[in-house]
Amino acid sequence: MVVNSFGRSGKRLFDSRAYVPELPAYERAITIRHLIHHTSGLRECVALWAITGRDMMRMTPHQDVLDLLARQRGLNFAPGEEYGYNNSNYFLLALIVERVSKQALGVFMTERIFAPLGMHTSAFHDDSSANDGRRAYGYVSTADEYTRVPEGIGARGAAGVFSTAGDLARWDQNFYQPIVGDKAMIAQLLTPGRLISGRPIHYAFGLFVQNYADLVLVSHAGIFAGFSTQLMRFPEQRFSVICLANNPGITLVFNAIVGFALSWVLHRVGHRLLIVLPNEPKAIYLSTSMRLPVKLTLTQFVWLLEVIVATAVFIAVVGKRLFLVGGVIEVLSGAILFAVGLALYFLPVYLGKLWIKRYYSVLPLLRPTEEVVTSSLPGVRPH
Repeated sequence: MVVNSFGRSGKRLFDSRAYVPELPAYERAITIRHLIHHTSGLRECVALWAITGRDMMRMTPHQDVLDLLARQRGLNFAPGEEYGYNNSNYFLLALIVERVSKQALGVFMTERIFAPLGMHTSAFHDDSSANDGRRAYGYVSTADEYTRVPEGIGARGAAGVFSTAGDLARWDQNFYQPIVGDKAMIAQLLTPGRLISGRPIHYAFGLFVQNYADLVLVSHAGIFAGFSTQLMRFPEQRFSVICLANNPGITLVFNAIVGFALSWVLHRVGHRLLIVLPNEPKAIYLSTSMRLPVKLTLTQFVWLLEVIVATAVFIAVVGKRLFLVGGVIEVLSGAILFAVGLALYFLPVYLGKLWIKRYYSVLPLLRPTEEVVTSSLPGVRPH
């Protein structure tokens, strides 16, 4: 919240060296806004740490990380010229929070964020061995087993937060009904950055703001030390999906979960539309050139999408397992199955667009229902 207050008070252009004088005086100043939007040009501290021959799982003492950054006389690009996600930015932001608040980062987060939001099972840890009995450990999968990853936290500020799906749901709700901060602060958190050229980027204040199947998506993911996490929020639908896993291979499965969840939402929306629209079979075409229509009701079509997503996930997971076995035939078969699974996964998006385009063509005859339609599917407008 201290970092965010800089932007709201007009201090976002302050040279970061005002708070971290150890940094070199580069030709163009690196501002706090550059750190927030990952447009600083700083070199990746995790990679620099590994170059020194030290274990990047244990980036302590933190003073050594700062010394490493302070010795860098050059940048990857001039500040503000490009976007490049970088853990060095978060390390420095965490340091600035501590120096301005005069509190340890964990204490600051507990007092300003976790406690007010009721996130009682969340904490920030500097010590990778800290465990109150509830902590999970990261694992990586091989062909036949899972192996526990050595304990590690990484760069402070870029990692070290331990939480639960329930607590993150409370954090997620703060974007709709702010307890920490206010609506103006939330709006700023969701405002994407811009390069010096004026070109917008997808990264806002610690969040990606993008499109997913033509829907506004606010999200962030993380992967480190055998963990893989993701939080995806569709604000216009007030729909979020949270995934916390102690296996980095969960990404494909998580995307499948999102696909299932969205199809479920579409299914519910479909039933709302059926109240005002006849659920008679509608014709859809697999392409504009084909003349082989498939007659399906809206309900049947939604269930078809769910079956396709389930099949895609199954094929892709089987393909991945075969690929990890290591034999020539298995690797080739696994790669083919994985590719087929991915192709199937994106098929529902294509079919959904075709269906909506055709299905909504009847709306000019049903003007009184337009409000129901637009409120059910924000962004979709009748012809």
